[in-house]
Amino acid sequence: MYLYRIVLNPRLKEVRRDVADAYQMHSTLCRAFCQPEEKCKQSAFLWRLELERGSPTNPVVLVLSKQLADWKRITLTDWLVKEPEGPIDLNDKYKTTCFDEGRKLRFRLKANACYNKDGKRHAVKGNGDQLVWLRGQAAKNGFLVLSSVVTLQETIKGYPRDGKEITVFSVQYDGMLQITDRNTFIAAMNNGIGHGKALGLGLLTAVPQ
Repeated sequence: MYLYRIVLNPRLKEVRRDVADAYQMHSTLCRAFCQPEEKCKQSAFLWRLELERGSPTNPVVLVLSKQLADWKRITLTDWLVKEPEGPIDLNDKYKTTCFDEGRKLRFRLKANACYNKDGKRHAVKGNGDQLVWLRGQAAKNGFLVLSSVVTLQETIKGYPRDGKEITVFSVQYDGMLQITDRNTFIAAMNNGIGHGKALGLGLLTAVPQ
């Protein structure tokens, strides 16, 4: 697994399009992981849109992929402000004691907090219920939430080629966790948590405190 951090150029209209349309952002990122004639696998990578600290106009995207990216395939001139940071080989990181059971890590997760009712997904609203949802996900994914705050709530929008709008409610959590099951936790980092992964949700990042 490889982790990249890329900074986008907001002056470019294609960047503004991608930031506003999660489906288009995913489509653009796909170019780095497959040939033009190939269909991008949904599980090829996870991503999360963030803002550059101290410079809110510079969008930052974290990308976690199963294969090395070829950023030259994104042929949009000046789409990137600078060369991507990375790749960080997480397989090497996983071998360290930082990911042993019992270790405490700072984490961020931007996810589709939802529940199923009458065959439909419904957004979890209210900070209390959102934290309950997070603790439930933690129990299934090999970690315990020690502390967490909701730092962002928003509706993610995407417009596929058929023009029909897709909307997904997202919640961003920041806090501290403790690993309870090493293998399950690493699988959660690699595969993401929850729904809406193609729209930039589900990526769990964690670092030593």
